[in-house]
Amino acid sequence: MSSEDASFEQNPLRELLSLLETSLPLPVTAAPAAQQQQLEKQQQSLRDQRRSSQSAKPVPDSPWPLASPRASAHDQQEAELWHLFCQSHRNERRFGASNHGANKLLDLLLARRVKSDLWMSSAQPDTLLGLLGALRILLRDRFMQRRCLDDVEALECLARALKLASESYLIHGDTPHMLDIVRELCNVFQKLITCSVASGSGNSGNSANSGKDIFLKLQVHVSLVHLLSANDSATLQCSLHALASLAQQESPRQLLRSSSSGVGGVKPESLTEQLLAIAERYDSQSKRLAANLLRLLLSDASIRSAVSELDGIALLVNLAGSEDVKLAWNALWCLIQLAEDAGVRCEVRALGGVPLILALLVPNEDDSEDGVSEDQAQLTLNVRSAACCALTELLIDDRNSFLIAQNNGVYLLGRLLLPASSIASSNSSSSSAASEGSQRIAEAVNTLRKNSCRALRFLFSLERNRRAVKKLLPTGLLAAFIDIGHYNRDLSAYASVVAAIDRDEELAQELRTNLESVNQNREANQHIKDYAVLEILGSGAFGTVYKVRKQDTMYAIKELNTGGLGRNANERQKNVGYIVSELTMAKEHLRHPNVVRYYKTFEENDKLYIVMELIEGASLMEFFVSMREKGLKFEEDRVWFIFVQIVLALRYLHKEKDIVHRDLSPNNIMLGEDDHVTITDFGLAKQKRKDCSKMISVVGTMVYACPEIVQSQPYGEKADIWSIGCVLYHMAALKAPFDSSNMLNLATRIVEGSYDPTPLQNHFSKQLLDVVAACLTVDSERRPDIVGVASLMAERVLRHLDLVQAQKAAADRRLHREKRRNRRRLLLLDDSGGGGGGGGGAAAGAGTEAADHGAGGSTGSASRMPASASPTVVASPTTAPSSASASAASADLPPRPRAGTSTSSAAASALPPPAASSASGGGGGGSRPSSSGALTISQRRVRQISDPILPMLAALHKLAHLARLPPGVVGGSGSGLGDSRRRLLDKYCGALFSAGVSPVEVKEEIRRLMGASRDPVELELLGASDRLVRQALQEQQRAALRLERLPSATAEDCGAELTYADLAQMLESVLESTEFYHGRAGNRNSQQQQQQHQGGRPALRRGISLSDS
Repeated sequence: MSSEDASFEQNPLRELLSLLETSLPLPVTAAPAAQQQQLEKQQQSLRDQRRSSQSAKPVPDSPWPLASPRASAHDQQEAELWHLFCQSHRNERRFGASNHGANKLLDLLLARRVKSDLWMSSAQPDTLLGLLGALRILLRDRFMQRRCLDDVEALECLARALKLASESYLIHGDTPHMLDIVRELCNVFQKLITCSVASGSGNSGNSANSGKDIFLKLQVHVSLVHLLSANDSATLQCSLHALASLAQQESPRQLLRSSSSGVGGVKPESLTEQLLAIAERYDSQSKRLAANLLRLLLSDASIRSAVSELDGIALLVNLAGSEDVKLAWNALWCLIQLAEDAGVRCEVRALGGVPLILALLVPNEDDSEDGVSEDQAQLTLNVRSAACCALTELLIDDRNSFLIAQNNGVYLLGRLLLPASSIASSNSSSSSAASEGSQRIAEAVNTLRKNSCRALRFLFSLERNRRAVKKLLPTGLLAAFIDIGHYNRDLSAYASVVAAIDRDEELAQELRTNLESVNQNREANQHIKDYAVLEILGSGAFGTVYKVRKQDTMYAIKELNTGGLGRNANERQKNVGYIVSELTMAKEHLRHPNVVRYYKTFEENDKLYIVMELIEGASLMEFFVSMREKGLKFEEDRVWFIFVQIVLALRYLHKEKDIVHRDLSPNNIMLGEDDHVTITDFGLAKQKRKDCSKMISVVGTMVYACPEIVQSQPYGEKADIWSIGCVLYHMAALKAPFDSSNMLNLATRIVEGSYDPTPLQNHFSKQLLDVVAACLTVDSERRPDIVGVASLMAERVLRHLDLVQAQKAAADRRLHREKRRNRRRLLLLDDSGGGGGGGGGAAAGAGTEAADHGAGGSTGSASRMPASASPTVVASPTTAPSSASASAASADLPPRPRAGTSTSSAAASALPPPAASSASGGGGGGSRPSSSGALTISQRRVRQISDPILPMLAALHKLAHLARLPPGVVGGSGSGLGDSRRRLLDKYCGALFSAGVSPVEVKEEIRRLMGASRDPVELELLGASDRLVRQALQEQQRAALRLERLPSATAEDCGAELTYADLAQMLESVLESTEFYHGRAGNRNSQQQQQQHQGGRPALRRGISLSDS
């Protein structure tokens, strides 16, 4: 016998082997008739499942395993032996193939216990827990795992046990040992799944059941998905671990997604919602595991769509900035996969994700510490590599590319290109690090450098950024960098650039030197008067444009060399005066959202400087070049959106200011956020004199010049119409209508109006072709003015005006909500500050209610009445009060006092109990108070009032019940993504019960909710998007129509204006679907009966049936 066998047999638990060898498959125990009947029912259920694993099993009526009130001595002995085995071997990790005792125990455990339906259905919870604990310990050994994987029958029995245990736990709650049993089963399957995925083989005898597929065929993943609703973190984490192991391979990931929408599973949208909820609200470890599983599943289009619909982009952006590097890494890779969609790239930019991701590249002070471990250093490098990959995907959008460059992205990415020693030296823990760890860090550094080089190359693809990138890269490196090509995703293509930096120390040193020149956070070394020059935005024949800063405000300054404005001093001075006068005119008169603002002009050192508004965006020409290089086209709706803004700006210039631009070209039209158009460069603009309708000077860009200018004929405002026709054609075809390297040929084509309409005919509407043809009419008399152009596209202009009106209405609503919120906060602060504790809260509620509902001032004044001034109310059973007293009483005490007001509460608290009045004597013998402030009320006038606290407690009870339900579950609907009302209510509960919310604010919110106030809910504090609100309102409307009730408001009517009345209706609808009112009698349509049962206690359930999810 081997030493391992000896140590095993010397263990007192050798009795366990003897017990299993001699025991019957089912120990005979005395059981009551009812319990025996229940056991037979469970055994029949197990047999039915074994015949057809795909059949739907009914919800168990009782928990499993079922505890017997009187366990036999045999059961107690076996349970004790299993637990002793677990205790004595809790530190064992390897048993090995030569350990015959351990192998024999595994065989007996599976054959005599796990594969016995009778034993599994009748086992005592304590015994079953010990057995599963022993199985978990044995399965720590890889050899034992493979042996168990080869026993398909045992796997089927364990899968059925997991299904029974998970259902019993979620439905019946934490019965004795139930939670521990579920944990042990999850641990067992986690080990088995990990082993099968790692080894790639399961049942060596049957390839059909090999590897990971056996678990999917047994529907193990369905039970694991259901356990994502568990309240126990250990159970949840085991389930997430096992699911992540299943999702490692493409085949199980496909089946996991398909079965999630099939029989016995949950929808992909519901699974996504659960993972997002875990990543948002649970502990750090659970967040990491949920984000990891979501990352593995995001290769599926339905999961990606669900994340966007569930507002998961904002959550992932926040998680990407987490201090937990593992969580940040998983969140970044989720964003990388989602960013393949153009809409997601725009949403990340709108959420502020670009600066947040760039911040991950900023060197940390902790990186230079010697105490940083190799694992931590590698994790930090991996996060930065993921950040570079995320930036690469975002750089597909030109607006993101410009934003990254504006946020010092060239410097941050260029810094990562430095030789490996410069980066790794700050991340290695010590010189005595293990070679394996050092090699892993070196590989991580090399991957980071290639990723940063790829992001820089994508950044370079936008023409506007090329100046900064060329300024960074050494001349000897630039050729190889350019040869890689635009938007090349192949990471290996960038290895040559990284290797060249490592080989040539001079290149590396030049790169270090150039880094500081592109650092936008450096101190400015050039000033123009009071303006600090930050960078060059562009340069051309007319001058250079700088980005400058004065104090905390950014401007653009255009520098013109006056030496090129004339042949002599007088001519130069005359032209300078002309430009200054034109710009002064523009500065004083031009106020339009699509026209650039000019602030001042000045001369210094023979140069003319023009200070203007800084447009954060790129020129239309840069977009043309970028789209052409990517092989993309402008969509027609986007073309119209841009062109309508150009038309509106020109109408303002031509018709209101009598200004002709004379140099309209894609270079002078800037596109900002959301394609906002700004027309710039009015240096050639001229105001028409009233006595002259034509101009004759030859100015402007030749390609966009009209025939009149080319022929040196007089021209007017219709010269700009020709120019915008060229811009419209260029925007649609991505090439100019008149373009030739031969200037004579170019002039001939312009004069003849000869252009090719073919590129527009196959992709754009006839309306667009007609507008182009009208603008490019050679005869200026027949060419329409700007109003005529607008009339040709009247429908598009009206659509744009509708959009602007909707945006203005939304902005007005936000402003109104902000004002109302500030006003209410001031009132709440005044009320809470005027009194102490609960008195202040009551006063606040009463005062706000009086303001909202038009109540009289008596309520508010009564609540603030000092104690010394409060009248004493005495109930007199026999003596009628005087007429004066009666009138006073009837004035202060209405026949039906409203519950919840401070007056009713004060009156109720001041009334003595009936025993006090009877003790004072009958027949009017009692003494009457002599104080003049006392009131005497007849007993006949005293009426019982409802407790004002109960409705508030009922509302809180409903919200608490909703908050405790698992995410993605709405009763029997199983709608997942379909029920946006539940998600909206979850956000409301989270905001209401979050830290920092005062009790006064909670009371005010509950009062408004319970009163179904028509006041709008503050969406900013709620954290809900307009899209989610519209979806929830539409669902509530459909639900009301199905119930033959008229909706309170449609999504279109309210314009995503969510009121407390809508929220209250959604709450009741969701509570009905979760069986909150199950077992309650009475008609809920009656408000009075609803108030009666609000104070009652509903039958709470720990979970819901799996068919519901």
